[in-house]
Amino acid sequence: MLNFNRIVKGGVFFVIISGLLLSCTTSRKQSTRPDYFEYKKMIRDGFSTINKNIFKVYSAADYETFTFPSDSQVRKENLGAIDESNYPTNTSTETTRGTATLIHGDDKKQVFLASYHVFNYADTVFDYYYRDDGTRTPFIAQLSVKTGQKHIVKKHMESTAVELVAYNKKQDIAYIAGNTETNAATRGQQTQVNMASEKALRTGTEVFVSGFPSGYSMVTRGLLSKPLSEKTSKVLIDAPFNKGYSGAPFFILSPDCRCFKLAGIVTSSALTKKNILVPEFQRHEKTYDPKSIYTDPTYVNQDKRIKYGVTFGIGINTIEAFYRNNKEKFRENDVLLDHFFE
Repeated sequence: MLNFNRIVKGGVFFVIISGLLLSCTTSRKQSTRPDYFEYKKMIRDGFSTINKNIFKVYSAADYETFTFPSDSQVRKENLGAIDESNYPTNTSTETTRGTATLIHGDDKKQVFLASYHVFNYADTVFDYYYRDDGTRTPFIAQLSVKTGQKHIVKKHMESTAVELVAYNKKQDIAYIAGNTETNAATRGQQTQVNMASEKALRTGTEVFVSGFPSGYSMVTRGLLSKPLSEKTSKVLIDAPFNKGYSGAPFFILSPDCRCFKLAGIVTSSALTKKNILVPEFQRHEKTYDPKSIYTDPTYVNQDKRIKYGVTFGIGINTIEAFYRNNKEKFRENDVLLDHFFE
């Protein structure tokens, strides 16, 4: 005969355990699902705000190139004594694109943060003749002189001219500015970018990069790594990098304001380089028959391949330090950013 009391106690115990398990399951669902969707909503809302302050930036440099025949034996030191009009010339334009972030805007001036190498074009470029053994001669083959350069920021088909305010070549930082009155791309734009603290830049922190690779507006993310050496101000991010991302801002998602905060900019990526032979008219997109023997002149070009997932960046503390150490330069250009770095 079954013990009724034992059956009742067993049933009560089963009911209690089942209730606890159900309660835990319900609790997990209630605590996990809203957090996940709330996190995704924070990302969407955050980028809908900060993307208004992210722009394409272009730099274009015009060059006039003089070509000297090999028998002219023109040296660098006697360029001033020759009549350049006696030699063939041609003009060309070199362009670079990147990303810039609007960090200050008022009714007079708009100030952007970008990467300096986007604007870095040499004033003069020398190409020399080479001997058969590959050693360089002192004789100039071509001389290219920069005749002009302009920078523009662009968004939604609107563009405006900007000028360099201050830059650091080694750290690859540039501040550029344009007049609000003539700035069709940013007229009426309000600055809504908050700055992250240095403490937030820890190894393993998730960061979000927003910019214009290949001219397209894109967002990617990755994990941040601080460099082992204190001598360098660079950080490493495993987010993919492409042309057009130079100067793109990277952000952290801050729980205190439930918003994105500017943590720095990405500047470059690791590369592999090799020299290849290219046709004379490659940049003119001439069509060649792959079955025919190529007899036209060839030139050496450097082929650069990006190592995806090894992206270099500069942290916001370095960007701030450059500003504070060069305030006079900023004042000369009527730019003050103390409020942004407070």
